[in-house]
Amino acid sequence: MGSGRSSYAKSFIKKVASSKYKKDITYHGSILDGIEKAHIMRNCHFICCTSVREGWGIIVTEAASQGTPAIVYNVNGLKDAVDYGKAGIICNLNSPLGMAEKIIEAFSPSFDYANLQFQSYQFSKTVNIKNAYLVFESALRLSEVNSNFV
Repeated sequence: MGSGRSSYAKSFIKKVASSKYKKDITYHGSILDGIEKAHIMRNCHFICCTSVREGWGIIVTEAASQGTPAIVYNVNGLKDAVDYGKAGIICNLNSPLGMAEKIIEAFSPSFDYANLQFQSYQFSKTVNIKNAYLVFESALRLSEVNSNFV
C-alpha cells in the first residue's frame, strides 16, 4: 500500500477510520527511514502479511531481524520467508478469518512466543546476499553436472 495514495490504500484507510477498532490500528504508510522502521518493528508483537502473491516477503525478514515474528498467508514467498512455519506462523485459510484465528492462537497462554521470536531472528540472519550467492552457485554446479549426463 506504500504511501497511501492509491485508490486501494485510500479505501483501506477509510475502512480503518470507520472501524470500531480504529484506536488499535496504526497505518504508518511508506517508511523510508531505516531507524524509524526498525523502531516500529521492534515494538510490534507480530507483522501480519496478507499478500496473495509474493516474490519474497522482505518485510517479514526485516521484522524478524528486529525480533518480530510474522503471521503470513499460505503463499509462496511468504512461506519461504518464515522458513515454512519454523520461523513464523502460516495461516490455514488465506482470509481475514484465517489471520484472526492465528493471531488469537499466538496470544494464547500456551503459545511459546519467545521461541518463535528467537527462531525468526535466527532465520533472518541466514537471509543475505552471500547465502543467496552460494545457493545460486550450487544450483549452477548441479545444472552443469546434470547437463554432462544428457
